Amino acid sequence: GELASGLQQTQDGLAAVRAAGMEHIRFAAVLADVCLRCGEFESGLSIVEGLLATAARTDEREWEAELHRLKGEFLLAQGADCAAVEACFQRAVAVAAAQQSKSLELRAAVGRGRLAPWRDLRLVRGGPRYAGPPGSSGSLEDELTYRVGRAYLPSLRRLRRIQRN
Repeated sequence: GELASGLQQTQDGLAAVRAAGMEHIRFAAVLADVCLRCGEFESGLSIVEGLLATAARTDEREWEAELHRLKGEFLLAQGADCAAVEACFQRAVAVAAAQQSKSLELRAAVGRGRLAPWRDLRLVRGGPRYAGPPGSSGSLEDELTYRVGRAYLPSLRRLRRIQRN
């Protein structure tokens, strides 16, 4: 309900900005971000690819890092090959670093970090699936629970030692 309404309001706002003769990549990038949140992956990806082409044509590079990050997010959401997704995030990080835009660099790095479990498990379309630790069902949830548990195990052990003392 609210997301669909927000998407429509964002589209209307962008149309008003365009009608006023103001075309700015950032405004359209907001629309793409709303599409991502609404699950409109194909239309959002189309918007981002169009904006990347516009940025290349007009040399408007201010939001280029964010566009590459959004493209990576859309590809990840669609289950694209991890290498393609990672390339988008790496490009976003590199562009943001070159522009000395720490906030955009951080956003891209966080997106790239969310890719790690998928890349590590090789859960790409048509790729091999993780069999899981002995006794598990082999599901993604089991594997992530197993990995998170293992990651926190040293902290839990330290906490138990502190509690005993």
